[in-house]
Amino acid sequence: MYFCSFLNLLNSIVSLTVFLQYVIYAITMCFELYLVSKSTGGFIGVVRSLLYIIGLFVQMLICFCIPSTMLTIEAADTQNVIYETKWYQCPYTSIRKNVIIMMIRLRGDIALTAGNLFFVNLETCTE
Repeated sequence: MYFCSFLNLLNSIVSLTVFLQYVIYAITMCFELYLVSKSTGGFIGVVRSLLYIIGLFVQMLICFCIPSTMLTIEAADTQNVIYETKWYQCPYTSIRKNVIIMMIRLRGDIALTAGNLFFVNLETCTE
């Protein structure tokens, strides 16, 4: 099925990159929060660091978490649409078998991963 093979290809291409991006975000946020706690730059330095942290978080949401969540929702919707058709009334057995195979393949966890360690979605980003 095209959707599953596309997701596997996308995962193989971006999984390591997304993982490295998350690691860099985490290190950068820790460093910026450390600077805020020490407030070495005064009020302007604190505001700059907080805006930078907010920018990183928004970038992570827009570039990774929201598209991955939309992909997962689309896969679930596709499975529901396939199930709600009258596929069981089709006179051809081969078509019914193919539809069952499509529903089974769409039933699993369909999401982008970061380094094959964790799923990238809104739930993981906001925890």
